[in-house]
Amino acid sequence: MLRKPPVSICLKLSRHRHEGILRAAAGPSPALHADVHRRQASSASGGTVMGVSKLKTMDDLGGPSFATTLYWLFIKGYFQTTQQMQIEHKKIYGKIWKSKYGPLIVVNVASAELIEQVLRQEGRHPIRADMQHWRAYRELRNKAHGPLTEMGANWLRIRTILNPRMLKPKHVSSYSNTINEVVTDFIRRVAWLRETNGQGVMVNDLTEELYKFAFEGICSVLFETRLGCMNEVVPEETQKFIFSVGEMFRLSPIIPLFPRSLWPYLPFWKQFVATWDHLFKVAD
Repeated sequence: MLRKPPVSICLKLSRHRHEGILRAAAGPSPALHADVHRRQASSASGGTVMGVSKLKTMDDLGGPSFATTLYWLFIKGYFQTTQQMQIEHKKIYGKIWKSKYGPLIVVNVASAELIEQVLRQEGRHPIRADMQHWRAYRELRNKAHGPLTEMGANWLRIRTILNPRMLKPKHVSSYSNTINEVVTDFIRRVAWLRETNGQGVMVNDLTEELYKFAFEGICSVLFETRLGCMNEVVPEETQKFIFSVGEMFRLSPIIPLFPRSLWPYLPFWKQFVATWDHLFKVAD
């Protein structure tokens, strides 16, 4: 499964949008502008005018080409550990760099301070990552867009509805009994795994168990039912659902490498659609 980078935010944008996003990333405000260049050497700033560092344009940003990105992903083997690839790229290109990913240009921001600045400057209608393949599936199957695929004012409308249930403690606390049951079952499962291991001290794949724990907790809230991830033997239908989620995330970074006009002819796209079909079937 693809793991999201812990130290960077990728702002994905189409070619005709990238300058606006870069201004958000590089920071149009004097405060961000001054902060960025106090922390970087003047040689990387592109020169100064009357003591004020010149803002970089998109063309000034370094970074790997599409071919180089493919080399890192598939030849050097970083496809399943993209967070490590971005750590290495930060060492090479600095805190902000651009990379090409199929038809997309990705602006990578790999600094906690700069990420904070980007998020605070997004505005009322932030520009979300354009998940074209996720949106395309929903349009293909006539499904409504949700908070992950909706854009602009429509995204804000959905978040305005969700926020009271997600952010207010008095509402969040209503799920405490459900989550506590999942936590209790997880502790029991870990104890059972240690005993069945024969040594009484080791869980062979704790990451997988934590994944099941998170999955069970989320689904208990979303679907208001237990899926059995904490059982000694996970139900076959639940295991298939977990596998489908993993396949969806595995295929998600592959499809954007190709132009949208080719998607209907790609085996990856057909697998992607079948995976989403199963996820929606279970949710329904």
